[in-house]
Amino acid sequence: MEVGAIRARARAYARSPQESTPDRRKRYRQHHEASAERNARWWDAGCPYPPPPHRPLPADLVGMQCGAKTRRGNACLLTSIYLNGRCKFHGGMSKGPKTEAGKAAAKANFAKRWASEPHENPAKPDIRPGKCSVSVGGRSEPHERVGNVEVGSPPAPAFRELSMRAREAKGGNS
Repeated sequence: MEVGAIRARARAYARSPQESTPDRRKRYRQHHEASAERNARWWDAGCPYPPPPHRPLPADLVGMQCGAKTRRGNACLLTSIYLNGRCKFHGGMSKGPKTEAGKAAAKANFAKRWASEPHENPAKPDIRPGKCSVSVGGRSEPHERVGNVEVGSPPAPAFRELSMRAREAKGGNS
């Protein structure tokens, strides 16, 4: 078949909605896997010139839509699909471990995560009642708050003195 005829058929199919069926999704994946295998053989051979001929996507697979049922009940119309024939929104998430060993590992990880103490995250302030954090010189220092009085907060003059020393070290007096 001539390249021009293939392109004309592809344009005609692209204009009309191409619903995703299990057979089409299977052929779409097979086409991409065959292309990847051909390219891997070419790469392993040291990339000789000319590269292997590229086989175009069959015309009935061009413009194939995801077709998954959306929350509205319509079919998804996205044409940017993965090898499984679905878009990034409907590609499917893991439904969890299937084997007994996998289920046991997941249960152990869950117990381990929830049994441990909460980890200190220096990027987040301590938000427990009665605690505050003050940023001094780019680092956060927690301190107690008793009523409206902050206990343990660094004095402001010390910070000003540090910044003046830093400016003098750079050679600027402004």
